[in-house]
Amino acid sequence: SFDLQKNKIQAQQKKKMVKSSTSSENEACCSKSCKKDIDSLNSKITELTDKLGERENMLFHYKAGLARVEARLAKHRNQEVKYCKKIRVLEFKTESRANCIESLTKELELIMKEKEGLDSKLAGFQTASKDLDNLLESRRSDKNKEGL
Repeated sequence: SFDLQKNKIQAQQKKKMVKSSTSSENEACCSKSCKKDIDSLNSKITELTDKLGERENMLFHYKAGLARVEARLAKHRNQEVKYCKKIRVLEFKTESRANCIESLTKELELIMKEKEGLDSKLAGFQTASKDLDNLLESRRSDKNKEGL
């Protein structure tokens, strides 16, 4: 905005210099074709000054837009870093839980095998207990028969 004002002031000063060269004092010494050329050059200067102002305005808006885009890009990059950190934490938690599940599954398998072994021992003890009960019962009945 400062540059834009500076350029406008310079353009106005150029116009004044050109106008002063075409003032009534100098008119007597200039021919009509010279005056035409000066007028043509003055109009071209005015036209180019206007175009320069438009271009500077466009450049200003472009730079402002670029600054906004760069700010948004910086914000998105910052967010990307935060999301990457969160993703790494979640991946670690997932891996940790998977390892925990695997460990618990192995422990469960061992406990199930141990249970199967204990179940077979229990079945053996129950069979032995029934056999002992039958043996004791048969001895009692033998003693009862002898006692008669």
